[in-house]
Amino acid sequence: MPKKPKRRIQDVVRKHLVAPKYEKKKFWAKEMMILKRLMQKYNNEDFWHKVDFGKQLNSFAQFYALPYDRMLETKYQEFHLKIETPQTITLGKKVGTDRVIPQTKTLKDFLNG
Repeated sequence: MPKKPKRRIQDVVRKHLVAPKYEKKKFWAKEMMILKRLMQKYNNEDFWHKVDFGKQLNSFAQFYALPYDRMLETKYQEFHLKIETPQTITLGKKVGTDRVIPQTKTLKDFLNG
């Protein structure tokens, strides 16, 4: 059985951000630090690998600003949402006898005999 590839934090950065051509060391240090802080708050690593924000981000620091922090919070809650399926009720065998209710006699039935 083949081993699963090890997921790394760098893969999350590559998935969501576009790395610059210059000053890569600064970029990676900053983004890794910010992502580790976000991972402490939203600590499910599987969430970070599977979430899709719709477009490439400029920096993970955006998640500390107003529209993006709410978006991240809702995505995290949606990821952990578990909808309970209602229990199916199994009906047993029929109990008792059927009642036969006589029909009321109408004027038409009376005249037709």
